[in-house]
Amino acid sequence: MAGRNLTYKTLDKHCAKGIVEPGEAIDLVVDQTMIHDVTGAAAVASARELLQQMGKDRIRAPETVILISDHYVYTKDPVSQRNHEILAEFAGEQGIKHAFLVQPGYGGDRDKVGPSYVGVCHQLMPELGYVLPGRTMFGADSHTCTAGGLGMLAIGVGSTAAGVSLATNKALFEVPKVMEIRFNGKLPDHIMGKDLILLVLQQLTREGGNGYIAEFTGDALTDLSMDGRLTLNNMSTEGNFVTSIMTPDSTVLPELQRRAKFGFRPVYADSDATYHQEVVFDVSSLDSLVAMPHSPDNVKPAKDIVTKIDRVYVGSCTGGKREDFYRFAEKVNGKRVQTEVFIVPATKGVEHYIRTEKIGGRTLFEILRDSGALESTNGELAPAGCNACLGGPKDTPGYLSKPMNVVSTTNRNFEGRMGAKEGQIYLASPLVAAATALTGYVTDPREVK
Repeated sequence: MAGRNLTYKTLDKHCAKGIVEPGEAIDLVVDQTMIHDVTGAAAVASARELLQQMGKDRIRAPETVILISDHYVYTKDPVSQRNHEILAEFAGEQGIKHAFLVQPGYGGDRDKVGPSYVGVCHQLMPELGYVLPGRTMFGADSHTCTAGGLGMLAIGVGSTAAGVSLATNKALFEVPKVMEIRFNGKLPDHIMGKDLILLVLQQLTREGGNGYIAEFTGDALTDLSMDGRLTLNNMSTEGNFVTSIMTPDSTVLPELQRRAKFGFRPVYADSDATYHQEVVFDVSSLDSLVAMPHSPDNVKPAKDIVTKIDRVYVGSCTGGKREDFYRFAEKVNGKRVQTEVFIVPATKGVEHYIRTEKIGGRTLFEILRDSGALESTNGELAPAGCNACLGGPKDTPGYLSKPMNVVSTTNRNFEGRMGAKEGQIYLASPLVAAATALTGYVTDPREVK
């Protein structure tokens, strides 16, 4: 038999059949289920309906469920407020302990979110030890694929499928084909995980992954940090992949062992693993890339774009992690920004990192403050969370209330994605964002010393 790839070996472990084949429907065992405030109400309703049909009132394994407030938090919007309440009610009803929710009745106030609120689900979960290799997860969010960066087979699903998984820890799953995407060469210092996924989208387009799971491989990935791996996998959904995954190695395994909330056993591809399609990139001379409006696959080198920028937004599950702010601060250290900047940590943990991590004896917070990067938010960091990445209600921090040109480290740049429909959103790495903030124009980071 041909060698098994990482994807299929993980699926093999999670179905009774033992050996899966592409195109077949399997009864997949789901180790963890995640829902957040935007998708949660519908997923909870789906779970309750299924439980009623089964004649039960309790979900099968509440210890495997993770509930998170993150998308529409700092808003007084009544629908958003009610969604948080529904998750809190479900947690109490079902005895769910892994619940990172806003405090009831907080009213959208930053200072009243409460101690259990942490921030963005896709950063919170790896940060707190819920993303672990060899395990499976269903998440009612398209960017659940982020967890693949640490060797977890994590699949973004709709609210109905999430409800089934909530209730039963199982789901009917059609086995996709697997595409190997290999990155060869030495990773240049100016290249981050964001550039690698933009390269994939540029070459394969938004529909290139249809019907496939992406398996990222290659010697270039050994140079990629934990945060960079999460970013790379985060945006595989923009290429219409079912999800994506990569092998956990010595860069991440010791830290995962320290954080782990559950037991885990990493899975590795066979040495002779086969794939349905193989795509190979040499990234040793790759330019910093930018996705032009209004599609993540409308990608050009930063050096070829001459556009004046009104705002730089650094945040989200894609670009609001520790490394993202370190590299941004490193680039603006000792300089002054020329644009409006929003610094939006993904979680409270990342916020703490910004306030305590130092470069040359000064904290990242001090560097950002002295560069002028915090002036748009009155000398403070924006509150930890999703905020303007998804637009949201008009009182959301960072919401694009008027047409502007924005360089953003987020994941999507569709019309109206961050607010005003006329806004022009350019997706880029934190290094491109920093260089752009310093010049006022889309700028290759190599041009700013």
